Amino acid sequence: MQEAKAIQESIDKNKKLPKRFRISNVLVDVSYSLQTKLMQLNKQDAIKLLEEKLVTGREGFFCLKSSELKQALQTDRKKDSIEKIINSLKNDIEI
Repeated sequence: MQEAKAIQESIDKNKKLPKRFRISNVLVDVSYSLQTKLMQLNKQDAIKLLEEKLVTGREGFFCLKSSELKQALQTDRKKDSIEKIINSLKNDIEI
């Protein structure tokens, strides 16, 4: 919601898109055309739309249990590293 508001504010003031939303690579030529849904929705409807699109029922948490804290942390770090590598292979390298 905050990101959409920042983008909408830039549009309203005819300013450049904030740096955190832009691609700043000299090898990439980018043109932006933005339109937020904030002009059509009130805050309550915008939140409802976000909930409908983002809440998938798969939200939650997990718990690592171990008699040794060090072992649990190492296991969690390995899992995180593996997930990042697989995500990179899928999305960046497109394997």
